[in-house]
Formats: sequence, C-alpha cells, structure tokens
Amino acid sequence: PPRSTLFPYTTLFRSATSDYNRLHTLFLKNGVSEQANEQSEKEMQRDQLRVQIDNMQLTIAKDALRKTKIYAAFDGLIMDNELQMGQVITGADSVSDGTLLMHLADMTNLEVYAEVNELEVGKISVGMPATMTVDALADRAYQGIIYYIAPNQVVSHDGGMAYIAKISLKNSEGLRLGLSTQVTIISHSAKVLSVPIAYVFSKEGQFFCYRKASEIATVSEYPVSLGIRDASFVEVKNLQESDIILDAN
Repeated sequence: PPRSTLFPYTTLFRSATSDYNRLHTLFLKNGVSEQANEQSEKEMQRDQLRVQIDNMQLTIAKDALRKTKIYAAFDGLIMDNELQMGQVITGADSVSDGTLLMHLADMTNLEVYAEVNELEVGKISVGMPATMTVDALADRAYQGIIYYIAPNQVVSHDGGMAYIAKISLKNSEGLRLGLSTQVTIISHSAKVLSVPIAYVFSKEGQFFCYRKASEIATVSEYPVSLGIRDASFVEVKNLQESDIILDAN
C-alpha cells in the first residue's frame, strides 16, 4: 500500500492505544464501565490489525519493486521524464494505455520529415536519394533515402499545402532532434538548366521566356518545357546555356 494509507492507520492505532490505556486505568479504579473498557480494547486491536496487514503488504510491494526491471524496445536517449516520486504506475490493458513513463529516442536511426510542394510531389518516388543540410552544421551534408510519401496533404510551415516525405538518414552524427533542415531530392542525374520562376510566363496554356540568342539578337517569346521547381527556380528543358532571358520589363 502507499505510505499515505499506512500513515493514518498507524496514527489511529497510537490514538486507540492511548485511549485504551487511559480507559483501562479508569476501569481498574471503577471510573468507567466494563463495556466501555472492552469497546476501547476492541478498537485498539482493530487498528493494530490494520497496521500489521498494511506493513505486510508494504513489505511485499518493496520486494516486488526490487525485482522489477523496465526494458525498452531499443537503446536510446531519454528525452523527458515527467514521473513524480510516489506516483502510481499502471500497466496497459484493453481500455487504457497505462502510465507514460518517458519518451525514448533512437538517435542512431534518425529520420527527416520533408515538406514537398504539391506541384513537385508527383516527380518524386520512394527510393530516391536525398541530401540534407542544417544551418547549425553548415559544413556537413547528410545523405538519405526516401522511404515514404504521405498520400494526403498537410499545411506547411509557410501556410501552403504540402506532402510529407519521410527520409531515412545513412549517418546522423552530430544531429539533434527538432533541427530545421534543407532537403534536396535528386530525381535524376542529367544536367539541366533552371531559371527564376519570375522569368517564365504563360499564354494560352503555353509557357515561354523572353529570350535573346545573343547580345545583338532581338528579344522574342521562346516556348519552353518546364520540369521540377521549388519556390524560386524552375527547370527548363529546351533553353541553351548561352541564351539570355529577360523579365517582362
């Protein structure tokens, strides 16, 4: 039993013992009736029995505690522990998850949750390689593989809509949980050209750039085919590296 249960029983027993000794002394001097003396003795014996039973249960509980070991499913780092001394711990059953002891993180197998723009999610697939960098460790790059792409959208950190791609890292040395990351997903290895999105226009469903083939050439609307994009740049597949592109001005 918890000590909060044992303590009042012990106090009651002491009080009952004191009352009995006082009444028994009066009884011997004919100060109280035999009935009152016997009732006081019964109350003392009742509280004494309660204390004995609770002491036995406490001894059993202490022995069980010494034999109790809690094993985690894997080695890891304890992230938080909100248990208090004396708190009652319950196990999981069909109607309850039990008491949460702590959160344990496996620091050897970290994952990255990357937000993928809805315009780009169709261009990535499970198994593609990815490279991750973090501002806190600017001199390092971490390699990983996409192992899951969520089927539903979520609200991204900037308020737009995105899909979550989960990336397993091959090496997580120096990383900490919760770090903000920049992820590059490599969809193919061919060399491509990209231009600022602001330099790509559309007319009647056709994308084009304002292009000059050389410094002395005239500006013309040049149709382009677009590839993958991010928030700032888009891949163009039929421009030459020597082409000059201009904005609308």
